[in-house]
Amino acid sequence: MATAEQTKIAIRCASCGKEQATKTTANGKLRLPRGWKSVHEDSLCNACFSAKYGVWAVLLPVTGFLGDGNWETFREVIREQWDEATRLSQWAYTEMYVRDVRREPDDQKLKPMSHIYLYPEARKNSPHYHRIPLRDC
Repeated sequence: MATAEQTKIAIRCASCGKEQATKTTANGKLRLPRGWKSVHEDSLCNACFSAKYGVWAVLLPVTGFLGDGNWETFREVIREQWDEATRLSQWAYTEMYVRDVRREPDDQKLKPMSHIYLYPEARKNSPHYHRIPLRDC
């Protein structure tokens, strides 16, 4: 439902330059057309956004097992590692949230966040979940 206050303005894709008419919101900001995305300060049309960003899958073909390995054991190990990676990721996310700077009522500006290095704590938290040295990759 258009009001008299809404005006049509052309918005331009920051990547390909495509223009499309759009309306402004009630507070005067541009409303993105359907399918367009805002990335940082840029507006991208659906085609450019889809070309730059996407869902990717990594496939690791397994041709055989060493020793007496089998698919059941392999699936169990992969599942355990997936669960551990998820747990470690959620722990790190929670730690970042807990250590984030809190805004106080009398603050005029948010204080900068201090440098947080979680790797040593992650090693203590998950000692069996070790990293692979780059020379072994």
